[in-house]
Amino acid sequence: MSAPGTPSEAASPVPPASEFPCLAGPVCMCPAPITRGLGARGRSVGGCPNCQRRPPSPAPVTSEEDAMHALLDGKDDLLVSTMKREDAMTVKLRRRLHELHERLLHTEAACQAALETVGDRDRRIDDLLREMKGMNFQLDMYRAKDPTLQRQLLDAASTEQYYQQQYAELQRRLRQRQHQTAGLQLLHRSLEGLR
Repeated sequence: MSAPGTPSEAASPVPPASEFPCLAGPVCMCPAPITRGLGARGRSVGGCPNCQRRPPSPAPVTSEEDAMHALLDGKDDLLVSTMKREDAMTVKLRRRLHELHERLLHTEAACQAALETVGDRDRRIDDLLREMKGMNFQLDMYRAKDPTLQRQLLDAASTEQYYQQQYAELQRRLRQRQHQTAGLQLLHRSLEGLR
């Protein structure tokens, strides 16, 4: 029987290391992982599922220097996690910037191609306008030099005007005949209804 004031072997919650090899060292060596859960007060607790041994709790703070070291360690951990988040965000932003740069290059290439196409069309239009101006100038010269050509052009213009007037007259007569035909058809349907 143990002496008073000394811890009893039977009261010790830790079994001998020979019976439980996982207790031989400071770290649990059981093949099963240490489980985590919440205790009665909401604190995180853990224990080996084989021997129910819990991981060692952190040593209590005994001095201001230890408290300062613990605070610095916590700040260092926070700084490391913040730097990791910033690095991840930087990589993400760089990737997004690269994608936007590629899209900008494609847009610039498309705009350049469109500008070249518009420039080609403008040049062709200018060439056609110059050709038309030259042809009109030559036609004016021919009119001035050749009275016969000028008279023929005037006759052609008069003939075109005459045929335009005849066409307008025929259209007017056609509309009048269509109106008369519609009236006769309406009268015929009325007479058919009276029968």
